Amino acid sequence: MRDPTLDELARERAVQAAAVSLLVLAGSLILRSLLALAAAFIPVLMADLTGFAPLAATLAFMERWEVILIATAIITLGYVAGTRLWSR
Repeated sequence: MRDPTLDELARERAVQAAAVSLLVLAGSLILRSLLALAAAFIPVLMADLTGFAPLAATLAFMERWEVILIATAIITLGYVAGTRLWSR
């Protein structure tokens, strides 16, 4: 953009290419976020549909502070262990 050798048309093309790249990356982030949410919610929904566990009871359990804290700790420990084991 700040290259003095570029004319206005070249600068505009560069800006448009950067904008398209940002839109594609934003779309990819949104899609991956939705897939992660679906992957987490589908088992809960299936448990409700099969009668294994009511949806309200499952969500109430998952919203408890101690469950969130323990799950966060387990995920963090797993991440740290995984990065240390596979970084070699």
